[in-house]
Amino acid sequence: MLTPGEVQTSAGERAQQLLTELIAMETVPFHELEVARRARPTEIAREAAELGDIELWQRARLLAAYLRGRLNGDLAEMARTAQEVHQWAVENDRRQLLIRSHSVLGTLHTELGDAPTMLTHAVSAAELLTDDTPPGIRVGCLLRFGAALAAVGSHAESLQRVQQAEQFATDMGDLSWLRMALNDRAYTELEAGNPQGASETLERLMAAVTPAGIAFDLAMLHLEEIDTLAAVQIALGRYADAEQTMQSCLQLHEESGTADHYGHAAFLLTLAKAQRHLGKTRLAQQSLNRSSTICAEHDLADLAAQILREQAELHAATGDHVRAYDVLKDFLDASDKLRCAQQEAQARTRQAMFETAEARTQAAQFRDQARTDPLTGLRNRRYVDEHLPGMINEARTRGANLTVALADLDHFKRINDTLSHDAGDQVLTTVATILRDALAEITDVGFIARMGGEEFLLVLPDANPAAAAAHLDTLRLAIRNHHWQPITGDLPVTVSMGSTTTATAPDPTQAGMLADADRNLYAAKHAGRDRVINNPPPHQGTRRYRDAPKPS
Repeated sequence: MLTPGEVQTSAGERAQQLLTELIAMETVPFHELEVARRARPTEIAREAAELGDIELWQRARLLAAYLRGRLNGDLAEMARTAQEVHQWAVENDRRQLLIRSHSVLGTLHTELGDAPTMLTHAVSAAELLTDDTPPGIRVGCLLRFGAALAAVGSHAESLQRVQQAEQFATDMGDLSWLRMALNDRAYTELEAGNPQGASETLERLMAAVTPAGIAFDLAMLHLEEIDTLAAVQIALGRYADAEQTMQSCLQLHEESGTADHYGHAAFLLTLAKAQRHLGKTRLAQQSLNRSSTICAEHDLADLAAQILREQAELHAATGDHVRAYDVLKDFLDASDKLRCAQQEAQARTRQAMFETAEARTQAAQFRDQARTDPLTGLRNRRYVDEHLPGMINEARTRGANLTVALADLDHFKRINDTLSHDAGDQVLTTVATILRDALAEITDVGFIARMGGEEFLLVLPDANPAAAAAHLDTLRLAIRNHHWQPITGDLPVTVSMGSTTTATAPDPTQAGMLADADRNLYAAKHAGRDRVINNPPPHQGTRRYRDAPKPS
């Protein structure tokens, strides 16, 4: 039978296995999304919920919603889930999940034709990348960043990001990501007015996907790569090649059975352009009508505007300049409406970003308040429990010294009983200020915490035991020599301290060092108070001084 510890370890190992599987699905390029769906991220979400791993559950359900949105066209569910997960990731400061939620939200706004918001999310995701971000996610973020820059017309900057992604993909030795990077690079070069450079990039892509000793076949390319190839062929005046390329692309799209409505409409638009250039205006009109219908059914606003532009070109090609002019006006009106909608969306996004940033700030402030003593403004025991173990481990790892001291005000009860609790509070806040100011002159990496009542904890990193002892005595003297008369009258205020160091502690852990410091504080009280005792006494299991009989 497993022990509780073994059960916890087993659950932790399973959660890590599930995370590894999930990252593999997240880093699948678009043309392989069906593979990710077959891996059933919903099953990972269910098991993550059973394990109680909320972040893993959020991440899995985000991927499931993304796949349904991209493969089934369910953008509404994709939007709802992405917003919910993003909000949770913001509130809980989960960096890797935020990268994913920004990426999914950026993709969503790409589908909706909202380039500014797409760029906002792409920038946010890129800013969160770290060295431990999985390489596939890093490449994907850079490609989305490049696509977003291209969508707002920043082609030079876009090409820079795409080239970065290409280099990462090359270093990874990952053909799937490399071909995505090459395709994006070719498209960006085409948009920037360099069709010859785009053609050369596509030649590299085709060489990369063609096995040695086998002739290249168009079916070796993915649909979006074929569309890019046709666009380059049109730009180079190879219209017949482009028409044949897009007819093959649409046939492959139909055979794939995917619900990529945006891609389907875009492929038809590219075919219509090739057909117009060939003078096949009737066929071009049929292709445009089919593309327009898809855009209307699925609210693809940016593509719909592009179709109007091509429609004006087609009317002009048939000599119907009046209709061409009318449609051109429709295109300009649609472009204006799209631009206004994008600006409104951008304003909403900026407001949401402000509210999100505000929420994160408030959450950070709340976390800080939860770790701060409300009376003195010093750190509290919760902060100590969260930070001291790590500081001790770091000091031991580096071979450095860390000093921990407990300080307790002498005869503090007499101040409360003789004067008032308000006077006692004033003493505590003044002592806190004295200690904080004095410690700031000694070190900028230590801290002071109020442990409760009149007891304080002082942590001094990177000082040898002798220097730390001298610093503590300086702090003690600063309290004794303060002008207390306005608060306590003739009653003195002094402090006793007991300290220990990682260099001398028998048990250099938080519990062990606090116990040693407490025994030394007990010894300081019994030795007459107003003193610091640093050398650890024999380990006798003495009760804490406040629980033991007080010396007379």
